[in-house]
Amino acid sequence: MKRLLIGFCLVSLILISACVVHDTSIASRSLKFEQIESGTNQPSNQIAIKWRVLHPPVDYFLEAAKTFKLELENLSDGELTVEIIVVNETQIPNSGVIAQEAEEMILNGTTDMMQIGISNLVEYNLDLLILTSPYMFTSDEHVDLVVDGEIGDELLREINNSKLKALAFTFSGGFETIVSKRSDIKKLSDLKGQRALVYGPDFGILANELGMEIVPAIKKDNWTKEIPDSLAAGIEGDLIDAWEQTAQDAKGMLDQGVSKSIINSNHRVWFTVLAINREFFDGLSTEQQHIVEQAAKKAAIAERHAISSDGKKALSQYSYLENELSKEDIELLKDVKEKAIATRLKNVDPAMLKKIVESSP
Repeated sequence: MKRLLIGFCLVSLILISACVVHDTSIASRSLKFEQIESGTNQPSNQIAIKWRVLHPPVDYFLEAAKTFKLELENLSDGELTVEIIVVNETQIPNSGVIAQEAEEMILNGTTDMMQIGISNLVEYNLDLLILTSPYMFTSDEHVDLVVDGEIGDELLREINNSKLKALAFTFSGGFETIVSKRSDIKKLSDLKGQRALVYGPDFGILANELGMEIVPAIKKDNWTKEIPDSLAAGIEGDLIDAWEQTAQDAKGMLDQGVSKSIINSNHRVWFTVLAINREFFDGLSTEQQHIVEQAAKKAAIAERHAISSDGKKALSQYSYLENELSKEDIELLKDVKEKAIATRLKNVDPAMLKKIVESSP
C-alpha cells in the first residue's frame, strides 16, 4: 500500500503513528467511529467481539481485524464473530491521547479488543522494553522467531494486568529508517552534526552516538529543550535536519520533497500488542479462548508481514537503499545496542534479554 499524501497532512499522520505523548486530556473531545463490519442478522447464540481500530496505520490494522474475523468465524463454525469499528481518520486526535484511550477502552470494557502501543504496557512488563531497544532485531525473520514463539508467549503472559489479556504482537509501522533533509546522506556517519528530532531515549542513544544534535520533542530525563513539540513544527521552523520514520512514511516524505535522503538503518522496531478485555475473554469457553488466540496469532503475522513487505517495496525505487549497511555502520549499531543494554535495559530480566539476543538466525 502506497501512501501519497499532500504536504504536511502526511506529517500529522506520521506523528500519530509514532505514539508520542503530547496531551493526556481525554475528556475534552469525542471520537467518531464508523461501524464497517458487523454481525447483522446474527444468530441469537452467536458471540460478537467488538474490535476498535483507533489509530494509524488504520489500513493495516483494519486488514488485521478482517483477517481475525474470517479466521475466527471459520474456526468456530460461526459461533464467534467480530464487529469491526474504525475511527474516522479526520477525527484522530494527537497520539498521546490515542495511546491512553486505547488502554482505557480495553480496561473499562468499552471495547473488547484493540491494538495498544507497547510503550503503554511497559509498566505491566518491563521486559517489553527489550523489543524496542536499538538494533535488537536483525531481520523480519528474527522478529518472527521471537514474537511468534515461546519467547513472545512468555512476554505476553507476563503483561501483569488483571483487566486485559495480551494475545499477539503486531507492528505499528515496523522497522525504522532515518530520514534527512540533506541529499548527500548515504551512511550513518554522514549524519554527524545534524539536528535530530528525538521522541524518546531509544533513538536518542543512536543519535548521540552518531554525533547528532539532539532536539527532543518532549522533555525526557536530563534533556532540557522542549521545542519543537512535533515533526511538523520542526520542519516548518527549520529546527531539525533529520528524524526516524517507518519505510512507507519515509518514502512519502521523499516523494513530496520534504526530505531528500534515507538511511535504511532498520535500527529499531515499532510494535503494538493485540489485546482483549480480560473479563470478556474469561467469559468464553476454553475452546473459544483457544480459537481467539489462534485467530489473533494468524492476524498478527499477516499484518506484520504486510507492513514489512510494503515497506521494502516502498523504498525499492531508491537504488542506493538496496545496498546493505556498511561494515562501519553495522559495528556502530552494535555499539549502540550494547550501550542501550547497559543503560536503558539495566533493569530487565537478563535471562529474557539473553534469549532474545541469542535467537537471531
